[in-house]
Amino acid sequence: MSETLLSLTLYLTVLSLFAVGGLNGMLPELHRILVDKEGWLTTQQFSELFALCQAAPGPNSIFISVLGFEIGGLIGALVTTVAFTLPAFFIAYLMMRVWVVSGEQRWFVVIRKGLTPITVGLIVSSAWFIAETTAVDPTNVIVTCVAVFLISRYRTSPAALICVAGIFGGSYELFLSL
Repeated sequence: MSETLLSLTLYLTVLSLFAVGGLNGMLPELHRILVDKEGWLTTQQFSELFALCQAAPGPNSIFISVLGFEIGGLIGALVTTVAFTLPAFFIAYLMMRVWVVSGEQRWFVVIRKGLTPITVGLIVSSAWFIAETTAVDPTNVIVTCVAVFLISRYRTSPAALICVAGIFGGSYELFLSL
């Protein structure tokens, strides 16, 4: 295993232990490590890979597999996926055992309620980060604002917006190539 892939695996193993709110909650830290600190990806590559994974069906953690593949091929995808999901799996399993035993005890209820604002804050931080790194020109800013408006005001399906944006984007690129 290459030194880069080993480093990425160690980062992901540690990050998985603190991934409150899931993958989206740790995107800014993941970007800081992969782009700013290590230089393994550019901000554009990071954003494009994340957008590709969001358009694909399945869990958000597919992004980790794609990052692993980008850095270390098929072995990289397998190793990073296991490194990110296995620790979180064991924590989730142990927490469910604690929940079953202590679910209604005061101390456990306080902890659960305390994690809610932390999770929301991490997700809002990630949403802001994604908007900030991808809305780099006026067209992207307009598309981002329209998407936020439609989702928040009319509860529009993000999947529908992704399909419509893909159709418009593909049509625009086709038009430019003619």
